[in-house]
Amino acid sequence: MEIAELRNWITLALAVCGFVITFRTYVGGQKQRRIENSFRMVTLFREALQPKDMERWEEVFHATSEPAGASYGHMVSYDEEHGRSELPISALFTEGPYDDGAVERMAEVFDLIAREALDGTVDLRIIYFQLGQLMDSIHGWLKSMDDAYDGKSFLDFYYPSFNELYTREKIKAQWPSRTYAHIG
Repeated sequence: MEIAELRNWITLALAVCGFVITFRTYVGGQKQRRIENSFRMVTLFREALQPKDMERWEEVFHATSEPAGASYGHMVSYDEEHGRSELPISALFTEGPYDDGAVERMAEVFDLIAREALDGTVDLRIIYFQLGQLMDSIHGWLKSMDDAYDGKSFLDFYYPSFNELYTREKIKAQWPSRTYAHIG
């Protein structure tokens, strides 16, 4: 083996090592960027809320539960004039006093977060840990609304990315999430 040939093999080996190191650095940087973007999305969610939105969500959460007497796709409402009544979940997406738009605001941000998750720019596990109970409950409420809009469900028409996130099963059942409220 001549020195020129040996030099070419050494150059090739160093080039391969350099490529591997560069590729691993790039992958690590992308992972770090997804983690940072995830925390930014959680912060964006919190900043998009109005002061009493979490309280309103919790009220709806309890009002849509079986122990409250709500049937699927409905919530229980109490007022002095009418007493106990069941309202469809769609009442949350009309002008009215039910939740002051809290659930709608949350759904809008979840649609944005879902688009980012589907594009792979965030780590969905981090977001789901922080917001999973909220996401699951709101998705379930939206899914229960069966009104058709141009042949699509309410969920798919107004929040297509949020619907796709659940339809494509990007969220795994075994992922942990923070608990905001208990039923009972």
